[in-house]
Amino acid sequence: MKNKKNKKQSANILAYRDEADRSYGLAGMSIGLASLDALDRVAYISIDSEGPMVEFTGEYYYGGSPSVSPKAAWRRMIDNYRLTSTLAVGNILARTLVQEGNNDPTDMLNELFETIRLEGREVCQLEEDELDNFINNIVGRSHRVFGNQRLYPAVQALADLLRKERSLTGRALAEEMHMLRII
Repeated sequence: MKNKKNKKQSANILAYRDEADRSYGLAGMSIGLASLDALDRVAYISIDSEGPMVEFTGEYYYGGSPSVSPKAAWRRMIDNYRLTSTLAVGNILARTLVQEGNNDPTDMLNELFETIRLEGREVCQLEEDELDNFINNIVGRSHRVFGNQRLYPAVQALADLLRKERSLTGRALAEEMHMLRII
């Protein structure tokens, strides 16, 4: 019984509380992608999406080809793993640091790290020390971005825009972020 309760509590800690929380999460994901110079891989974003709020272009997805070397295929998987991990961390940091006014993200991040570690082991075959370095790199980079309080008004403006527009193409997102001086 205790284990079921812990799983339910952990699922709730990452759940969106309301539309504003979703919009800050999506703004954080978008800024995380911009920090990796990966906005060109976004087909569209939508606050109303039943599934993932970020839909990637075909370039993101790897169909596998015999002409691609195993090393190149593995690098592509690592790159995509970095993108999705940065999305998730950016989501949490925008919600906790920006929206909630520097609230402590530790519990939410720790919950997220279990999933990041599992994916790293299963999909990318990373060892524990590699996972530690990977997570430290993602978190350090994301904290530098979202720890910059001069960025907060732009994050807030992007979240407001997302609540108003509901969805944006990748190109429109890049244009809006450029106008907000995020990129």
